[in-house]
Amino acid sequence: MILSHDNADNTVEPWITLWRNAVLKEHPAATNLPDIEANLQAEISKLTSIGLNPQEAFGVALGRIAANHPDSNAYLATWATVTLGHQPQAYSRRSLIVRESFFVFGLAIIAALVFKVPVLFGTEIYPEDTEPNAAPDLFYFRNLSFFVFPFLSGYFLWKRNASFKTTSAIVTSFALGLLFTNIYPFKGAGSTEVITVVHIPIFLWAIVGASYMSGDWHSIPKRLGFIRFSGELFIYYTLIALGGGIFTLLTALLFASIGIDTEIFIFNWLLPCGAIGAAIIATGLVESGHSPIGTIAPTLSKAFTPLFAAMLLIFLIAIILTGNDIQAQRETLIVIDLLLVLVTGLIIYNVSARKAQDPTGLFDILQVVLIITALVIDVIMLIAIASRIIEFGLSPNKVAALGENIILFIHLAGSAWITLHRYFMKRKPFEELITWHMYYLSVLPAWSLCVVVLFPPIFDYI
Repeated sequence: MILSHDNADNTVEPWITLWRNAVLKEHPAATNLPDIEANLQAEISKLTSIGLNPQEAFGVALGRIAANHPDSNAYLATWATVTLGHQPQAYSRRSLIVRESFFVFGLAIIAALVFKVPVLFGTEIYPEDTEPNAAPDLFYFRNLSFFVFPFLSGYFLWKRNASFKTTSAIVTSFALGLLFTNIYPFKGAGSTEVITVVHIPIFLWAIVGASYMSGDWHSIPKRLGFIRFSGELFIYYTLIALGGGIFTLLTALLFASIGIDTEIFIFNWLLPCGAIGAAIIATGLVESGHSPIGTIAPTLSKAFTPLFAAMLLIFLIAIILTGNDIQAQRETLIVIDLLLVLVTGLIIYNVSARKAQDPTGLFDILQVVLIITALVIDVIMLIAIASRIIEFGLSPNKVAALGENIILFIHLAGSAWITLHRYFMKRKPFEELITWHMYYLSVLPAWSLCVVVLFPPIFDYI
């Protein structure tokens, strides 16, 4: 009996049963089979919780078991025979890692080279005004996400062995995003072009999440896995960026000592190509599943939660004591909204990393303080934006910021309500908080897509 890719069940139990029967048939004296099967199921649970499909989770898990139990290599060969329909082949965890490493590094190199293709057609990475009243060409700034996120999605589609239907949906989504980002005749690097630059990465990151989940859009465990992945990727990328900055500085100083100016190479090749390649390599490192970052990330989130709570609380006190209002200018709106999005992401990550059975403690109180202070600042922002709209009329910046702050307000208000009832009144189960966060994640990317597609023509591309 051969169980192919096409008729794989959505649960892992058929794979375990098939493998167990095959092992007992070929190795009837396998006395350690129950222990290995228990370890196997534990590994599979970890892998499926982060988004792997049953067959992929089974193959990777058995490779890990084989690495730790040399006497189970024969069982790994049995898995290859049963599922792939050919003679036993000695697959090992090491070979899987080498194969994936080559793929990740190759993808990073391709992405870095693709980034330089527009330069061949006269597009500058760092645009400058060629005429006194000319606006710079923001092609690279508009499309920066497209030099990274499609490659991340490609990696996940390859690793998850995604179906043709899922792959087609992902490719179509990126194509539509690319079309609407570049088809409009923006006027002079104005407001509509800037908000496109700001909002398109939010939508595209949701597409990467869909690739991570291999098209299983409604799976809460897979959404939780993507949230954890995003947090760990942020930390990994930051560490790589810090190391890359030191490397760049040392490179410049080293060649400067012999009279060679490396500025052009650094700013046109090393920094941009390195930044793009690092995102793909960091993704591969996080996905390897054997990184200490996975344990550091929750610790860092607990360290930054009180810092952000204190910062927002002091900011609120400063507003009250000085009587100064938040200025609803474009730069201010972007900065404060990015801060609120970052804080909301930190709140969601904290929830994803928390266990339902953990007792309420000081950290939960700090989490509530963070949510409430962010909610109050969001209300102040909404009042400031509404006042500016009433006084000066509509503009793309204000309308976009208004929509985002309403979305964040609903998200934070719902989080505050459920969290207070969950932790302090014991009326809400923890799963309800998880469900609220996971399902509401789709709202901001949907709004971002509306901003990118609808706002430029509505506001005449200004």
